[in-house]
Amino acid sequence: MRMSRTRGAAAALLMALAPAAQAGDVTTVNFSIFVPPTHPIYAEMIAPWVEEVERVTEGRVAIKLLPKPLGGAPQHIDLVRDGVAGAVFTVHGYTPGRFTLTKMAELPFSGDSAEAISAAYWQVHEKYFAEADEHRGVKLLGLFVHGPGMLFIKEGPVESVGDLKGVKFRVGGGMVNEVATALDMTAVLKSAPESYELLSNGVVDGILFPISSVETFRLEPFVPYALEFPGGLYNTSFMMGMNRELFDSLSEVDRDAIMSVSGVEFSRRAGRAWDVSTAKAREVYVSQGGVIEQASDALVAEVRAATAPLEEAWIEEAGKKGVDGAVALEEYRQLIQSYPATE
Repeated sequence: MRMSRTRGAAAALLMALAPAAQAGDVTTVNFSIFVPPTHPIYAEMIAPWVEEVERVTEGRVAIKLLPKPLGGAPQHIDLVRDGVAGAVFTVHGYTPGRFTLTKMAELPFSGDSAEAISAAYWQVHEKYFAEADEHRGVKLLGLFVHGPGMLFIKEGPVESVGDLKGVKFRVGGGMVNEVATALDMTAVLKSAPESYELLSNGVVDGILFPISSVETFRLEPFVPYALEFPGGLYNTSFMMGMNRELFDSLSEVDRDAIMSVSGVEFSRRAGRAWDVSTAKAREVYVSQGGVIEQASDALVAEVRAATAPLEEAWIEEAGKKGVDGAVALEEYRQLIQSYPATE
């Protein structure tokens, strides 16, 4: 009897870890997610997409958001590639050196609308980057960015790049790490869920974040001063994807149905959700005593000069992947500029 119970527990564990399970005519895909249900990515982007997938596949594919992640945030790209998880979202910058082309979406001063940037990002990726196959083993379902990256710190003001020298900032990796280095900050590379502990324990003095994440992780008391740059100091590239073999095992009808609510459609909707979250978070931040200042023209000029080499370096790196980075970047910026304004 004891052995039977042990085997039953082991079987239940294996089912929980399986990337997908079939029951009758339904394929259930386990989605590992490392942010809480209150986070905009969970509540406003992925949860609605889960419902859409079930609707468009007429219930034949069900996405199960697991109650606990199957690993740490930086492990998620490998979890889905290796089939431990059926689907995930993650941050490209959490695995430094692995993704090159995706850093385009993280360059400084890209724009103020996450919706416009995310839609442009997907289109440029499909046209210029997909062939490089940086997401090998994963079926890419969406690409998106958050609202404009800002600088949050315990004490202001910040009037010049010199004021940032040696100051410890939590960063998420990728281009934001390079931006921090270019501005002589001391970058502490950690995932977003670790931010509260880092700030509350005084490990870092500030954080580079979108304002919506400051609200989500309840960081307002630790960083009451915020500095905003036109088009964002940086941005962060996110992806959502499914294990490639698992996706290919679905019927063509269901694959097409899933992509009808994924790709540029999901990217656009995810960006729009970030924009809504950004507007709300600004109100919360100010209502709790936070001060938001606009970077002076002189400071913006300093930052532009310090970070300009990052764009040149990215274009060179893209060339090594067989991509004309200058052409891709120009089209990306044109798509952002021409994106229809939303109410």
